[in-house]
Amino acid sequence: MSTFNLDYEYDLYLSRVGLDKKKMDKSHRRETKRAFMAGAGSVLAMFSDIADMSEADALAVVERVKRDVAEFWVREATNSN
Repeated sequence: MSTFNLDYEYDLYLSRVGLDKKKMDKSHRRETKRAFMAGAGSVLAMFSDIADMSEADALAVVERVKRDVAEFWVREATNSN
């Protein structure tokens, strides 16, 4: 049985990006949660898409996505100043 909990991951995400649910207004909380869930849904769609690929091709897709995400956060850290 998996212990993965998407609500916990969402709270961890908020912490990582410096957001506090208690300090966010209702619309900000709603849109942030929607964006987070859209990202989770995109990952699920990707897993479905790569299920029929060869292992090498599927791993290449996952590695590219990991690189894209890492590069995004580096740019965010650089541009946040």
